[in-house]
Amino acid sequence: PALQGLRAIRAQSDDALVLECALPTEWVANGAYAGRLHDPVLADLILQAPAVLGHRLLGTACLPLSVGSIDYHAPLPADDPFLVVVDNPRVAQMEATIDATALTLNGSVLQRFSDVTVLTTPDMTDKFRASTKEWLA
Repeated sequence: PALQGLRAIRAQSDDALVLECALPTEWVANGAYAGRLHDPVLADLILQAPAVLGHRLLGTACLPLSVGSIDYHAPLPADDPFLVVVDNPRVAQMEATIDATALTLNGSVLQRFSDVTVLTTPDMTDKFRASTKEWLA
């Protein structure tokens, strides 16, 4: 639950989503491991977003497997909402490759994760359901 920062779907189409995100990073490891432009806790939200679109496209739960490249323009805002646009999906049988761009609420690009590959397995949805059962109760 400490890493659940996807707050709302702002827009959606068959091949793109705009998600609003926010997460107080000091709650997780007191901000440890963060660099000048990269905070791994906030960056995890950018990696969660392609999995949401992957679920929509593949019909089953997905996990991020790899990132092709990252362009850093500014740090992600701790404690303030920001947007993540996931688009440009390239779908295969058990995976999807998707681009994810983090933006300020006024549209300035913060970071772009290109070619994020999300992967599924036939039983992944059941595994997710079992592992989150306590959270949803």
